[in-house]
Amino acid sequence: MIIFRYISRYLIAMAMIAGLCACSESSCDPGLDADTGADTDMKSPDIFLTLDVDVLNSRGGNHRFSRAGDFELPELDCEKLRTLRVIIVSKADRRVEANRQVTLNDQGYPLNDNLTFKVTAGDKYIYLFGNESSMPEAYVSTLTAASVRTVLPTSVDNGTLSRSGTAPIYDWTRGENSLRVPMSERWEVNVRQPATPEDRNQSARLFITRAVSKFSFRFHKSADFTGASNAAIDGIGIDFIGASSFIIPRNTVYSPAKGVPSDNEYEGRDITSFTVPTVNNLVSTFVYNLPYPFRPDELIDDQVLTYSPKIYLPESVTPPTDGFNIRIHTADGNFSTPVKLPNLDLFPRNTHVVVDITIGNNHVMLVDVNVLPWNSEEYEYDYSTQISIAQDGYLTFVPNTYTSLDYTTARLVLDSDQPARSTFGISTPVGATWDAYLITTDGDQDAIQFRSIDPSTGSYTYSTHISGSMGNKLNNVFIVNVLPPGNQQRTARLQVTATLPGGATVPVNILNPARYGRNEYLTIIQNPQ
Repeated sequence: MIIFRYISRYLIAMAMIAGLCACSESSCDPGLDADTGADTDMKSPDIFLTLDVDVLNSRGGNHRFSRAGDFELPELDCEKLRTLRVIIVSKADRRVEANRQVTLNDQGYPLNDNLTFKVTAGDKYIYLFGNESSMPEAYVSTLTAASVRTVLPTSVDNGTLSRSGTAPIYDWTRGENSLRVPMSERWEVNVRQPATPEDRNQSARLFITRAVSKFSFRFHKSADFTGASNAAIDGIGIDFIGASSFIIPRNTVYSPAKGVPSDNEYEGRDITSFTVPTVNNLVSTFVYNLPYPFRPDELIDDQVLTYSPKIYLPESVTPPTDGFNIRIHTADGNFSTPVKLPNLDLFPRNTHVVVDITIGNNHVMLVDVNVLPWNSEEYEYDYSTQISIAQDGYLTFVPNTYTSLDYTTARLVLDSDQPARSTFGISTPVGATWDAYLITTDGDQDAIQFRSIDPSTGSYTYSTHISGSMGNKLNNVFIVNVLPPGNQQRTARLQVTATLPGGATVPVNILNPARYGRNEYLTIIQNPQ
């Protein structure tokens, strides 16, 4: 089932005063005799329908959730409603009576529009399309071509959002994108035949739904972890994710039902069932690739590594196993044994699923699922955008302290006789800390380490992990081979993370993009003899 969270309500006046009508002065004439005020035509009067539209939030699965009552406002800009198209058609013949797109401001209010439409009496379909620029181009062309008095094609109801191969529907993990999460809904509304002049102004309260869903993950280390398996974790697989879903919700059952008031916070609702396409909709394992691989033993006790990518997937029905599975992928190319996700027997649209993964020995997993309100600040704020690199603080290696450095591939070869010396700096946020790791990927474990000086003895110390507080640029960071060259290449990835005062941990890319391009980590190499 699913719960919706309120994002913004377009506080639209009900247009009870003629001056609020979104039409010309003549078209807002109530049809009364100027001298007597008597009704001149009550059989076919103009009717003005004003819409009050909410954006709702959802969760999926069954009723066992730990945070079912929480509803919070969004933080990610790409998930907010910025454009809204309203198409009103006669249910009997699908003739279009209104088709208008409005733009919304940062608070979710329509700009220069009060969502009032001139309609006729009778049963109507009201279509709502949000952020339509993210929908398929041919589909958007059909919407924009639906002019008044034309017939709206039934293909509008059958449009789909699809992903190809191993890709998601949308992936905004690599910087800003002008596209936004699409939203949609279809309503059946009866416009009453007016019995009095007051009946010419009517209203309907509706909601619109995001058409995609997503996962977030939080990694923990078990209390009894002994490091029995240190293979780096570089991905997460979710089994039974579908390839496509309908743009407009299909056979979707809400609880409370549409039109019935909800006593949940921000009028949250559940979805108990829905339908997905049956053609070209094979299920598969979707793999989330971590920005930086990590080993479980790198997690400090009680540390939580949070991974909340801006990646969006189609809604998916209950799989054959009556539940979705999760697997972790390791840098050696293996998947762990699949574990069923508890509490998740449906993966509907507009759902944000947060999975807590506790890693035990040999990659045994303890899995807990919280289906949270979409975009809760605690788990969904894009903290990585708040990490600032100190001025001239991007990772820089001192020349002549290494053998070679290739910026295209972000690969540095160590000189066997001396440590490579580097600098980097992370400046904000205040109160945060940073951690740098050298994660072995080939060859002897921990053959490449940081070298530091023990201030109490003046002697060298070695470690695969160094840490510090946010501040100015850090000079004299030494990376050294601690073993003589062997008969195979040894490599380690340099990974930096930041832990914010609230406990969230996010990766930090300290490679200057102007020099390293899209590379997100540096590979340190010790070549064989």
